[in-house]
Amino acid sequence: MKRNKRERYREILSNPRLRHKFTSQLAHFTDFDPEYRLPIPSNKLFAENIAIELKKRHCPNIVFAISEDPALDQKELLLLEALTQIVGHGMGTVLSCLLGALLSLKPRTSALSSSVPIP
Repeated sequence: MKRNKRERYREILSNPRLRHKFTSQLAHFTDFDPEYRLPIPSNKLFAENIAIELKKRHCPNIVFAISEDPALDQKELLLLEALTQIVGHGMGTVLSCLLGALLSLKPRTSALSSSVPIP
């Protein structure tokens, strides 16, 4: 996320009333820092391929979801299970793959965004 907005988003996510308003906009969220994007070719935009790319970057097996899908929001999930439920379903979701770091897969694009540099 853009550095100047991180604290505000933390406050919003900790308030249940504001959290829903925030998560309902995740599919169209534009405040991810473009410096931390990892383009993925559309022919490789499958849960298994994304999991492989994340594992190359030391992503753990368990991730935390922030999602407009209530079935996923605020849940810890296995990485591949989370990606399988996200990819191609059109629901905006952010996965926390590292302590204090976020990962977002935008449903209408072929890019991952991260709050930490993607090597």
